[in-house]
Amino acid sequence: MSDVIIFDLDGTLTDSGPGITKCVQYALNYMGKPEKDLDKLRSFVGPPLHEQFMTYCGFTSEEADTAVEQYRERYATLGIYENEVYDRIPEVLQLLKEKGKVLAVASSKPFVFVEEILSYFKLRDYFTVVVGSELDGRRTAKAEVIEEALQQLGYEKQRERVLMVGDRQYDVKGAQECGIQCVGAAYGYGGRAELEAAGAAYIADTVEDLGILAEADDGGDEKVSNFQAKKTRRERRHKAREASGQPEKSFQINKEPLSPKDIGRMLWDIFSPILFHYVCLIGVTFLGIFVTGAIILQGKTDYMEVVAQLPWLSSVFTGIASLIIIYFLGRVYQREKVRLSIQTKQWNWKIAAACVASAIGMGQLLNKAISLSGLRQIFGGYKEISENTFENQNLILLVICIGILSSMAEEIVFRGLVYTRTRVYLGVGWAVGLSAAAFGVYHGNMIQFLYALLMGILFALIYEKTGNLLSTILAHMAANIWGIFSDIIFDYAVRKTSYGEIIILVLMGILALGGIWYLFIKKEKQVTETPEESKQETASESEETSEPEEKTENEANKPS
Repeated sequence: MSDVIIFDLDGTLTDSGPGITKCVQYALNYMGKPEKDLDKLRSFVGPPLHEQFMTYCGFTSEEADTAVEQYRERYATLGIYENEVYDRIPEVLQLLKEKGKVLAVASSKPFVFVEEILSYFKLRDYFTVVVGSELDGRRTAKAEVIEEALQQLGYEKQRERVLMVGDRQYDVKGAQECGIQCVGAAYGYGGRAELEAAGAAYIADTVEDLGILAEADDGGDEKVSNFQAKKTRRERRHKAREASGQPEKSFQINKEPLSPKDIGRMLWDIFSPILFHYVCLIGVTFLGIFVTGAIILQGKTDYMEVVAQLPWLSSVFTGIASLIIIYFLGRVYQREKVRLSIQTKQWNWKIAAACVASAIGMGQLLNKAISLSGLRQIFGGYKEISENTFENQNLILLVICIGILSSMAEEIVFRGLVYTRTRVYLGVGWAVGLSAAAFGVYHGNMIQFLYALLMGILFALIYEKTGNLLSTILAHMAANIWGIFSDIIFDYAVRKTSYGEIIILVLMGILALGGIWYLFIKKEKQVTETPEESKQETASESEETSEPEEKTENEANKPS
C-alpha cells in the first residue's frame, strides 16, 4: 500500500492511558482540584493538554501552564513507564521491515520522551526516523510532526507513497493536512466511529489487521476488499469463540533483560558523577596543598606536614573543588532537568524549616547513638579523621567551605544526579537505597559510612517528597553547620547545668520528630506516588473494568 509508513506512538504502538490519566490527576491535585475517578479524566487523552486543562477545569492560560508543568513532572519519572506495547506490535513491525517498508514515528509528545519509550520497549531499531515535539513548545501540532518526518525521510515530493497510522482524529486530520492517507487504529483510544467520521482511508480493528500494510503495492481496490474480507473472517471467528466459550488468543510481549551494554551504560550514567566529584576533590586538594607548600613553606610538599602547619588549607581547597563541582555538575543537572522535563516544585518557609529541623535533629541523634554504641572505639580511625578535620580550623572557613559549598556539591551529585538517574532506571526504592549507600561509601570510614548512609536516606526522602533539590541542599547545610558548632554548644550547656546534654538531646528529638511529621506524615493536598503504588493502582483498575482505559493522542503532551 505504500513505501513509507509513519506511526503514531500513544494508542497505536503503545497503551499509555494509565500514565496520562494519573499524571493529569497529579496535576489537578497540585492545582487544588483533586479528582479521584480516573475515568472522568479520559477526555484529557487525545486533545492538546494545555487547551484541555483550560476547557475541562476553566483554568486561565497561566494556570494551565502550571498544570502542564506538574503533569510533565510526574510523567518524566513515572507516567512515561506506566505504558506497555500492544500485543503483536513487534511482530507487525518486523513483518513490515521484512517486506522492505521504511518505518517512522511522528508524535506530538516531546522527542526525548518518544526516544526513551521506544528504546525502553526495544522498538527503536525498527524506525528509520523518529520525530517528536520540542521541549521549548515548538512543533506540537500533528501536521507539523508529520511534515518534519516527511522532510527527514526525503518524501516531501512523494507523498502518495506514504501512509500514516494513528488512533485518533488528530492523526487522520494531520495526515490529511500533509496530503497523505491515514489508516485508523480502532483498537486504540479513538474508536471506529471517531476514525470513520474523521475520514480514515482504512480502519484496523486489531493490531493483526495492520498486516495489510505489508501487502504489495498493486491492486489498491483489491486491498480494500481483502481488508474487509479479513475483518469479516475475524469477526466470525470472534463470535464463534464467544459461542463456544473459548478465550481469544493473546500474545504477551517478552520483555528482554538488559543487555551487558545496557547495564554498563546505566551504571556509568549513575556513578560517573561520583567519580567526577571524587577525582576533582582529591586532585584539587592534593595539588593545591603540594603547590602551596612548595611556595609558602620553602619547598615542603609532604601532605600531612603542610596541613599540620597550615590547617586551614584543606578547607580552602575543599571549597575550591566544591565550586568547580557545583559549576560543572550543576550544568549537567540543569540539562538533566530539561531532558527529563523535571519541574522544580514551589515550596515555602514551613517546608524549609521542616527540612532544617529534621536534618539537625536526626544528625545529632545519629551521632549520639553511634557514640553510645561503642563503634567509635572499634573503628578508631574516625577519631583521627574528625580531629584533623576540625582541629585548629577557622570556623568561618569551615562554615563556608564545608557547611555551604561542600553540601551544595554533594547534593548536586548524590540527589540531583545519582538519585534522579537511578529513579528513572530502577524506581524510587532503588534510588533511595543506592544514592544513600553511595553517599556512605564516598565518606570512607565506617563511622562516617553509617552516619552518611542514614542521613542520605533522609535527604533522598526529602528530595522525593518535596521535589526540590533546594530542600536537600538546605537540610545538608543545616546538618553540616550544626556539626561544626555542636561540640561548642554541648560543652557550654554542660557547664551551665548538669542536665544540659539531656536538654539538648530532647530538643533534638523534638526537632527531628516535628520535621519528619510535617514533611512525611501531615496530610497535604498533593500526594506523591511511588512507582510500586502506581503499578498496584493500575493493576487494580484493569481488574475492576473490562473496558480499556481511554488512550492518548501524542498532542496530550504539549510542552508548556
